[in-house]
Parts: sequence; C-alpha cells; structure tokens
Amino acid sequence: MISLWVLAILVTFAVGIGYRSSLHLRLSRYYRDSLRAGFLARSGVEQALSLLKEDSSDPQTKEYDTIDECGVSLKGRNERDLFSRQLENNAGMFRIGYDDAKEKFKYGMQDEESKININFYDPIHQQMLAVLLKEKNISDDREAFDLAGFIMEWINPNNKSSIAKKGPLKAPEELSAVIEYFYALKGGNNYQQKAREVFGKIENLITIYGKGGINLNTADSEVLEVLIKAVVQDMKDSGEPDIPTDEDISRLLNKVEDYRNGFRENHSLYFKSSNINPQDIKEALGLTGQINNQARIIDAMAGFLCAASHYFRIESTGSLPQADKKIKAVYDRLKHKIVYWRQN
Repeated sequence: MISLWVLAILVTFAVGIGYRSSLHLRLSRYYRDSLRAGFLARSGVEQALSLLKEDSSDPQTKEYDTIDECGVSLKGRNERDLFSRQLENNAGMFRIGYDDAKEKFKYGMQDEESKININFYDPIHQQMLAVLLKEKNISDDREAFDLAGFIMEWINPNNKSSIAKKGPLKAPEELSAVIEYFYALKGGNNYQQKAREVFGKIENLITIYGKGGINLNTADSEVLEVLIKAVVQDMKDSGEPDIPTDEDISRLLNKVEDYRNGFRENHSLYFKSSNINPQDIKEALGLTGQINNQARIIDAMAGFLCAASHYFRIESTGSLPQADKKIKAVYDRLKHKIVYWRQN
C-alpha cells in the first residue's frame, strides 16, 4: 500500500514537472518567434524605404503620387511581390499594407497627405474638422464646431491659456488627450470613453504631417467630400450669394472620381505639382470656361490641394507561427528620416 502511495506521488510529481517544462518550452518558443517577428517587421520597413528612395529618384513619378503608386514606381511589377516576402522553410514572412476605406487590405504605403491635417488653424481646416465630426455622426452642428474650434485654439501659438499646447501636435495620439479635455470641461462621467470613441472614428482620416494640402490623386473620396463641404460652408458663412447645393457637391465628386478612375489606363492624366491649379483642374474635369457652382468650388478649394506627397505611413507586420509583430512608421522623404515609430 505504501508503495502505491509512493508511486502515485512520483507520478504526480513527474506530471507536474512535465507540464512546467512544456509551459517553459512554449514560452521560450513564443519569445523567440516574437523577437524574430520584430526583425521581420523591421525588414518590411527597410523594404518600403528602399522603394521610396527608388521612387524619389525616378524623374517620371517623383512629381506625383497616386493610390496605386503611392511612394513607389511599380513599372509593371506586382504590389504584393514588392510589399511582402515569404521566407523559405516556413521561416516567417512580412507584409506591408493597410486597411483602406472599405476595410479591405491593400499592399503598399499610405499617403499621409491624403488626409486632413489638424496642425493648421485657419478657418477652412477648422471647417474641415467640424464637417468630419458631423459626417461621422459624432456631434451635432454646434458641438462639432465647438470641438473643432477648441482643437484649433489648442495649437494656436497666440492662445493665452496656460494649459494649451500653443504649437503643432507631435503625434496623432495627442489629439485624443485634447478631445478628452474638451469633454471633461463640458462635465459628465463618461468623457474618457467619449474621447476614445471620437478619436477612433477619425484617426484614419487625420494627420499631423505635411503642409496642409490634400493630395488630389490619393485622397479618399470621403476626405475630398469633407474638403468640398468645408469650402461651401465657408462660402455660406462669408455671405456669398447662390451657395452650391448638395447636388452640386455630388456632381463634382462624381467628376473627380470618374477622372481619377482613368488614371489606371492613362498615367499622363495624373495631377502633377505643375498643374494643381484651378485652371488645370477645371480643364481636367470639363469645367473650363464655365461659371457655375462646381467651378466656384474648384476655385475655392484649389489652394488646399497638392499632387505630390512627402510623408508616407508604413505599416509592416512580421509573422511567424507563434507570434506577430507590427510596426507603424511615418517617413519624411524630403529630410530622409523616420518621424514616427510605434511597435506593438
């Protein structure tokens, strides 16, 4: 009987040791794969930087960027082949890309200047931010305009408040804290949750990088609609007669989308830095010589557009069976340096 008890204790002890050893082995494999996945993600970033430098030296493509050729000159090459790599013997992989407006994964880099820049505090940028908040069903008209104004005043160097930043935001995540402070001042117990909800709905459509212009070649139609509505609202606030209607806005957006759909067949149609002006834009959209609300909108918004970009978001994921690592970086190709880096 004693022998059975001893045997049972020894078996229990052996099982316990085996379980702990198995657990340690699994943890060791995870940490090993996690480290390797991080290096794979870094390799993806290096691949993206190499393609950016190649594009910058190409005289044909350096003057413009598009949704399909954003920071890269494809030259007939496949995006997936350029922006992903599978190592032999299932030793891991990396891929570079992001979820587009339709939440579909797209290989490549993302143009930061295709978004709404929140580091500018002129009336049009304030209107853009207010329109964006309303379009996302975050706030009513009054609250949206107040929140947009609060953000603009936060970065305004002439602000007399001792709490405000009085300068540009250094990271997009800073905006979340500004929004939280706005709702805290309004009162209520759920201001932190409200701030997270607001920031989560707009973070993929805003940026802090660039000179404030929105790239007409790469901007999502949602961003262009926000810009157009902001320009129209500014016309209304200025007391201009014959304010463009929703139908005018819709028709102009359709003209822009139809024109941009032709990019894929004819690269000479791309807007370039040399022709991003009211006259050339109206000519491209078939509005030359016309005096109508669509042409007026183009005249008003052209100063907030660009065609070539200098800041690119790189999202690189390294993957192994036991672990994934993701790096988000923003590269300034004028200064040849990474200005933002975040690794999970």
